[in-house]
Amino acid sequence: MSMSVKTLLINKTKTYYFTRFGTVRAVDGLSMELGEKEAVGLIGESGCGKTTLALSIIRLLPPQCKILEGSILFKGRNLLELTEKEINRVRGREISMIFQNPSSYLNPVMKISEQIIECITNHHAMKKSEAEEKALEMLTKLRIPEAKQVMRCYPFELSGGMQQRVVIAIALIRNPVLLIADEPTTSVDATIERQILNLLNELKENLSLLLVTHNLGVVAELCEKIYCMYAGKIVEYGDIFKIFENPMHPYTSGLLKSALSIDELKKKIMVVKGDVPSLINPPPGCRFHTRCEHVRPICSKQEPPTVKVGKNHWASCWLHY
Repeated sequence: MSMSVKTLLINKTKTYYFTRFGTVRAVDGLSMELGEKEAVGLIGESGCGKTTLALSIIRLLPPQCKILEGSILFKGRNLLELTEKEINRVRGREISMIFQNPSSYLNPVMKISEQIIECITNHHAMKKSEAEEKALEMLTKLRIPEAKQVMRCYPFELSGGMQQRVVIAIALIRNPVLLIADEPTTSVDATIERQILNLLNELKENLSLLLVTHNLGVVAELCEKIYCMYAGKIVEYGDIFKIFENPMHPYTSGLLKSALSIDELKKKIMVVKGDVPSLINPPPGCRFHTRCEHVRPICSKQEPPTVKVGKNHWASCWLHY
């Protein structure tokens, strides 16, 4: 792959839900990029549109949700222009996704072995015995204890953490170029979370990783770059160390101040005041202005431009214009 071609390049994409209550602007003119073997975090509060963006990339949206504008280039190819047959060849083979709720992703009436084997044989002409061997090899690689026994289990017989590792095995079985991980540690306890993070740290050496989460600690451990999303838009992005040390958007700053820290046990936890605005009728101008401590008259009238605020650091805020 040419060095000039990004693994993923999203440009001014709009994904809306059309409901009986109104049009939900879940992803509203959003742009981002992900390089080869780069780990990028997408952070923001629940309901800001993170999962909708992830599902837009692989075109697994519900019927009432449509991608209206923009482009999503994967290795230079616009995924939005592919036929259903073509996107099916990309989905799962070149782009895989780890969903945040493994119990709803796994088929409850199929054994684990059957589910992994099905994923292999759907894309490759392979004997069942060979596929079973490859499935066992992947589970072993993911350090799943008693992998042979796990293969014979149904999903409900496994713990949440074990289910999540099975989902990761299914996502990786075809050696994808891009892995999208949507809240991969939400349903597991601290011990399993640590194991999954260690695993993702190893995996990112061989693929591009888009980590979708609200957990700042997880992002800090796995990613080199982050995008901060608020109410369907990116408000700040760039090098993770620069943003964590010196956030330049009031929303990003509020998120960081609200995070618990083992180094500051007596630190007073701050909260971002107010509520996330309705994406059916979002505020005019900057969507964060109704909760911002630094609001100016222009903030409620005009959307701020995205400006460079440092090396490898951009923010969309009138404070810097």
